[in-house]
Amino acid sequence: EITDCPVINCPDFYELCEDKYKTFQRFQDVSSKTINIHNYASIDIALDELKIKDDELVVLKKNYWKCWDGIHILHRNNVDSNLYPSWRDILVQKFIDSSVWIPNIVDGLHDLRVMIVNHTIVGATVRTPKLGSFLANVAQWWTSITLDIQLLPRELLDTLEIVMDHLDDYDNIVYWADFMNSSEGYKLVELNACPGLLHKSWDKNCLDFYHAVAQMLSNAVKKL
Repeated sequence: EITDCPVINCPDFYELCEDKYKTFQRFQDVSSKTINIHNYASIDIALDELKIKDDELVVLKKNYWKCWDGIHILHRNNVDSNLYPSWRDILVQKFIDSSVWIPNIVDGLHDLRVMIVNHTIVGATVRTPKLGSFLANVAQWWTSITLDIQLLPRELLDTLEIVMDHLDDYDNIVYWADFMNSSEGYKLVELNACPGLLHKSWDKNCLDFYHAVAQMLSNAVKKL
């Protein structure tokens, strides 16, 4: 336990971000409906509860996952027991159709990432998947465009405000929040409490991000 000094991304906040089911439970109003299962025998019960038909897409993923490892987006009738060696702590989630475009930003499938340092938006990027895929992850497919935060849509900012309000109790936090636009509005995909480092050659928000992190560190030290 650390009780005598400020902590950057305290354990409670880190766990909220890394445990994707906890993230869903905290932000149910702005997230795609999700059910956590622990064995394959529960899959049909979960799919029925989510009202997913045989020809509709469903998202399956490990609760604790990195770089999109272990994510399956497939039709219900293609789900089988061989997808995972163990079905312990698997999330079953309604598919978010992000083909709804974001005006003046992106056409078609996307993932919009917002960088936040101590409750202040410092940058944003939009990522798009390769043709024939639903996964917009730059670790696998380098398709990321830096955005001016002034261009972020009002509807997205309203959804982001709900998320940020829920996190008001935490000090000294830095994270990424990923969203997708859909026919039902913007949906939170995940929070990431381990944001990667940026470089000015490929992200023009780089200096704003590092300035905000430095200011957060400076303020934390002054409280010692």
